[in-house]
Amino acid sequence: VIIENKTQVTLRGKVETESGGQSALFTLDPHKMTHVKLENLKKERIYFIPLSPPLQKVELKLGNKPYEIPPRS
Repeated sequence: VIIENKTQVTLRGKVETESGGQSALFTLDPHKMTHVKLENLKKERIYFIPLSPPLQKVELKLGNKPYEIPPRS
């Protein structure tokens, strides 16, 4: 999973599987990218959980073209 921070603030977050069996924490400076490696995800849902700033938990849709997570209205 590739994550790009397009905001003006440092992003702290977590990517985890629905079962919680795999997770990865990260800190990402403004306008930077990072990647998170999770293995054997055939039937697992994956979620992105922003910790700071705190936002909504979002399911990631693997196998799709890159997409932006819109701000919650």
